[in-house]
Amino acid sequence: MSDATRKSKAKKGRRTAVRAPEEMRKNLLSAATELFAERGLYGVSVQEIAQRAGASAAMINHHFGGKEALYRACLGDFAERRLAAVEKHLVQPRSKEDFCVRLELLVFELLELHLEQLPVVTILLRDLAVSE
Repeated sequence: MSDATRKSKAKKGRRTAVRAPEEMRKNLLSAATELFAERGLYGVSVQEIAQRAGASAAMINHHFGGKEALYRACLGDFAERRLAAVEKHLVQPRSKEDFCVRLELLVFELLELHLEQLPVVTILLRDLAVSE
């Protein structure tokens, strides 16, 4: 058997489940969002998040710097999208009618975003209830 054939067989036997960093980050965010929505920040362990994401607990520290930073990251994209919608629709109106149309578009876009991101909305409502 030639060296090339041996190397080829060796490569076929190796595990190729190495994940791209962005895929791992996305899996961690998804798992954490679901768990935080179900049980809140303090009701979930780093190990549970990692297990649901198919990762090691060390990956949370590697990608986010800890559970609290991961929690903030779960809310970050949602907050940025909400802010972008407000900035897009509430520019200086040309008339009262223009203002009404822009406001209506903003309400519909925010409603759509909230419906798309129900676990994040659940997290926000949970935090609101706890802080009152």
